[in-house]
Amino acid sequence: MIGRLPKADWNRTDAIEMLVYDPPSKERKRNDAYTKVIGVYTIGDLMTWPAPIVVYQDMRYSSPLNVALSIVGNALLADRHRRLIRLRKEMQDMEAGRLPTDAKRLKANRAEVDRMLRLIHKDAPPDELVKDLCEGNIAIFNAHKVLHPDPKKLDAMARKLSQSKCR
Repeated sequence: MIGRLPKADWNRTDAIEMLVYDPPSKERKRNDAYTKVIGVYTIGDLMTWPAPIVVYQDMRYSSPLNVALSIVGNALLADRHRRLIRLRKEMQDMEAGRLPTDAKRLKANRAEVDRMLRLIHKDAPPDELVKDLCEGNIAIFNAHKVLHPDPKKLDAMARKLSQSKCR
């Protein structure tokens, strides 16, 4: 289903390289709120990419559409993670003299890295967190339009986006 999505600025599914299936079991170590969602992009080391989407739900009870939509939402996080690593590497290369130092670019990179870290750690200002949540919900909405254009479902999603001030 992911392969049917168009190349678009909201579709970052190319950033997903790994899915790990961790279904419910007595042996599973994690059993918190994350285990109630289909998948979670799980960053271990901030400087190691790619990180996996860990799928916690029993796939016998998940629809392919919902799994695809979860991948679309998590792909935004994976793309941010990839960009974070690129920016940090560029900053390190400038600071070490491997790249020409561009003070303006270095300052912009630092600001963007700080912003992305705040979003990853969920300690960004509320307006940034809402904007981030909206970006994910809009991507999911756009993917839903392509993969399962059910007018009633899309109308309900559009209303929810409007109520959340995402549109």
